[in-house]
Parts: sequence; C-alpha cells; structure tokens
Amino acid sequence: AKLHLKKHSPEYVLFEHIVHNILFPDCRLEFLGVVEEFHEARLVFKQQAVRADTRPNDKQIAEYLGRLGLKPEGRYGFFNDYVIVTDVGQDGDNVLMDDNQHLRFIDPIIGFKEPLLSKLSSLLTSEEETDNLVFDLYGLTPEEREIVKRGVK
Repeated sequence: AKLHLKKHSPEYVLFEHIVHNILFPDCRLEFLGVVEEFHEARLVFKQQAVRADTRPNDKQIAEYLGRLGLKPEGRYGFFNDYVIVTDVGQDGDNVLMDDNQHLRFIDPIIGFKEPLLSKLSSLLTSEEETDNLVFDLYGLTPEEREIVKRGVK
C-alpha cells in the first residue's frame, strides 16, 4: 500500500488493513514491516495465495456481504454505520471464488464513515498518541517508525 496513492495517513491505511482482517479473516493480511522506496514509505503485507478459476457474480457477493451486516450502496459498494467496502463487483479482481466455492476478498477498498473516525479520534488525544498506538499494534521497530514518519512529511 503506497501511502501517496492511498492519499491517507499511515494510521488510516493501517486501520483499513485491520478492518480487512476483521471482516475477511480467511484472507487476512499479515503485516511484514515498513520499507523506504523511492523516498516514500511503503507498508509491506503478505496474503495467502488463492487459487481461483472463477469469479463470483454480483448476487453472490451481495449475499456474502449481507451476512456481514453490510448493505448495498451503488454498484460496487456495501456499507454499515461505520465502514464502506468498495471495489467488490463481479467485473473486478478483488473478489475470487476458490475451488470450494468460497468467496475470497483479496483487496477491497475499505473506507471509514465519520462516526467511526470520530470515535477513534475521541479515544486518542494527539497525533503522536495515535501514531504510537498504531506503531505498537504492528510492532514496528524504531527504524520502521522513522521511515513512516519521513515518508509522510
């Protein structure tokens, strides 16, 4: 996840990946670390490969996400009071169907609705406190913390 492409803070991107792991535990992203590449911070994740010859249709995707409590919003988006999951239509490559007919959500876009952002920000009193919480959550080394801080300046 290149931070400049996401146009969000590193914390936001990390929270997006945490929510991905909560919603789609069978396709969880394992955080490997932070590297500096071409003068930008790059968060490195690993995900188990999914063998798939077919893609689910929009109805199958909607049924799966409905079981998670997400309602349709537009053609490729689903939401609840806190998050919106987008880029999950049958024409894309972010949802695959494995050999056992299980849906695998590889890399949907997860956004946060204002109530969740407000709740998160009310729990933390400063940007530094937020940074340290996320850094601790992912076990970043002091060197990785510095790479992230330099990468977002």
